[in-house]
Amino acid sequence: MPGDQIVEVNGKDLRDVSHYVARDALMRASSPIRLTVYREKAEERNKIDLLNVTLRKVKGKQLGIKIIAKKHSPGIYILDLVDHSIAFQDGRLHIDDRILQINGEDMTEGSPEQAAAIIKHSKETVKLIISRLSRSATPEIMPSVAQELAAAMVPLRNVSAVKVKRERQITISKPPSEFLGISVCGGVKGKCGDTPIFVSNVLPGGLADRKGHVKKGDILLAVNDTSLLNLTHPQAVSALKSAQGASITLSIIEGQEPNPPIRFSPSWLTWLSLPEYCQAACTILIKRKESKSLGFSIVGGCDCTHGTQPVYVKTLVPNGAAATGGALKCGDMILSVNDQSLVGVKHSLAVSFLKHAPGRTITLTVVSWPGSLL
Repeated sequence: MPGDQIVEVNGKDLRDVSHYVARDALMRASSPIRLTVYREKAEERNKIDLLNVTLRKVKGKQLGIKIIAKKHSPGIYILDLVDHSIAFQDGRLHIDDRILQINGEDMTEGSPEQAAAIIKHSKETVKLIISRLSRSATPEIMPSVAQELAAAMVPLRNVSAVKVKRERQITISKPPSEFLGISVCGGVKGKCGDTPIFVSNVLPGGLADRKGHVKKGDILLAVNDTSLLNLTHPQAVSALKSAQGASITLSIIEGQEPNPPIRFSPSWLTWLSLPEYCQAACTILIKRKESKSLGFSIVGGCDCTHGTQPVYVKTLVPNGAAATGGALKCGDMILSVNDQSLVGVKHSLAVSFLKHAPGRTITLTVVSWPGSLL
């Protein structure tokens, strides 16, 4: 499952090894492959919270509470809050809250029509008593995960050690009739998402191989004065082939793969080592279900044990809101939620921003690097 921590493969201990050693062990494992994994178990200790919420009416503005009755449950519940309404801006009511009283009237067996009538005839204020089901350890956004478990996670130890690499320029003298002798992959709108262009192979005996300046895994940022960032793969190939002159200048960031395999793609840690201008942020919309859960957990924040880290998606809850949407992935870096930045904030604050983000549809800005190829 997404988020499982691999402890052993075919009896080989992977708990305290580097990312590359772990990947090599997984790639070389003979069939049948036996994995020992650590999987978090969500505790289902549920409790009911009672809350008093008073909303003051404003002339010309909607109260903005949509109420429904459920088929197999008595009472009435909040279906949704209208964007920018009084209830939405107040922020205390949540989707799926059960309304027990309105202005002192018992609504435990009430109907949406009765509730609407009471609210309509209220004068200045609407006083609500609601009940809310809370889970002490839901798999949604778990504050304790980063502090108690991050130290035991091999990937996070590696993340804290990743240093952002700087670009450098190399110049290769090129005869008019000879190609560079490299193959490249990546580019925006590719199979693996939006990634920079990288060298996937160096032709043995070719120009780049003879000069020794370029190797498999290097990230290509520009050729001569033409930037390769934010180009599709065909556009980048065209730019490389059409580069003119007796010498070609490449702006590159050296790859950090020690012994790249033939079936090669940069690891997740390589992508993390790239500077911010190489990141292509995208927008993901998540529609909350009745449970209100966004359906994922996070790690990271400025107060992590291993130093400041971005906020990452740690696990996706199967059949949860995020998993159903299909766009969010484990390892995605979350930059903001509903225009609220998560960059440089404490873990607990990131949890709060995500958990209490208003509205039924939540907007996330993320950087989504592909995972390691095994």
